[in-house]
Amino acid sequence: MTRSEILESLRAAHGSATGDHGPRISIRDVRLIHKAPPIATVRYVEIHDWSDGSHTERISTALLEADPDAPDGVLWLHVHETWLPGMAPDRD
Repeated sequence: MTRSEILESLRAAHGSATGDHGPRISIRDVRLIHKAPPIATVRYVEIHDWSDGSHTERISTALLEADPDAPDGVLWLHVHETWLPGMAPDRD
């Protein structure tokens, strides 16, 4: 996909997994990988429990920057997510 196609896809998906149809999202195994204020790199496992009973997990690595003007005081500069083995969504 081109950059513009990816951005368009993300914009179209925004808010699509909310309410009764979206997942309950939780995280575990949060680890600080590197800190060089105001930048930090963190890694965590993100768990999605869906209303249909399905369950997915992925490991996420995020590059964050402290910014008092940003929502919750943090800017997300980059995120990379990889499905854990056997934990990706079913692809029928």
